[in-house]
Amino acid sequence: AAGAAGAAIGAGAALPALAAGPGKAATHVVASGDCLSVIASRYGCSVEDLMAANGIDDSDKIEAGQKLRVPKEDTKTFEFARFMAAGGIAGCTVETVLFPLDTIKTRLQAARAGKGLDLRGLYNGLGGNIPGCFAASAIFFGVYDPLKKRLEEGWGKGSTSAHLVSAASAGLVSSVVRVPTEVVKQRLQTGQFNGPVEAVKTIFKSEGVRGFTRGYGAFLLRDLPFDAIEFVAYEGLKTQYTRYKGRRIEPAEASVLGGIAGAFTGAATTPLDVLKTRFMTGGASVKYKGLVDAAATIAREEGWRALFAGVQPRVTWIGIGGFIFFGCLEKSREILGVADEM
Repeated sequence: AAGAAGAAIGAGAALPALAAGPGKAATHVVASGDCLSVIASRYGCSVEDLMAANGIDDSDKIEAGQKLRVPKEDTKTFEFARFMAAGGIAGCTVETVLFPLDTIKTRLQAARAGKGLDLRGLYNGLGGNIPGCFAASAIFFGVYDPLKKRLEEGWGKGSTSAHLVSAASAGLVSSVVRVPTEVVKQRLQTGQFNGPVEAVKTIFKSEGVRGFTRGYGAFLLRDLPFDAIEFVAYEGLKTQYTRYKGRRIEPAEASVLGGIAGAFTGAATTPLDVLKTRFMTGGASVKYKGLVDAAATIAREEGWRALFAGVQPRVTWIGIGGFIFFGCLEKSREILGVADEM
């Protein structure tokens, strides 16, 4: 179905449509360059539903001038939820696959100079992290995608400013869930607790609510620039690639572009990640007065290379993560009917 659904009959045309009023089915008039996946995305329905509504088989190709019945009465129904679901699915997928590398990176950064690396229990904390990961990723894309679309209406399709503002805003909103989830996850990864329930109870008892926001400033310092850099890089590569190809990007192609964007961003933000990890894993005994003091103290006592501790697994982890995440994201968007148009 995917092959037939993605087969375009031409190139370079817009997507004209005859949309009926509220409560009525819409009709789309096929133009040169249309393909089923793009039409389905425009109206918020799946390719399979569009094919079924019009009696189109896998081997059939649509023709210019053909009228297609759009199966959805409300073209925007549940669009927000589909944005969130696509983000949540992609977030949990990459989190599960790459959790061992994340654990190694966290232990390298949390360890003081001279300590060996413990490779046991590399999946410690995954089970308790998945719900928070899904929620945080869903919230991120529930903000990012609608905001990006709205900003691009005024700033232009593919606007770097739109991507920058959307990613930073989405990161800020989702941090309400991401930070507590990250605190619990990293405490489990470093072997401080046996399970998420014990971790939550102990942190709350010994540190109070503030314990779950430990390193919040460092987290924002790392993740807001990270989100902004990664999404600007990915969206920029995606825009140039789609213009070059003259068609919408495929999930496999998104994976390659996402891997490049992820590796670059991972290397650039490693010092910020080290600071965040030291604050989050230090608990109430953390000795730093602030981010600047932390960076200066680490560089003075352990050398500047300590600020790049874990850079190799981090670049590998985030590069592979970008490969998996953006490919999965674009595929989920395609299936859920919210894929970007050309």
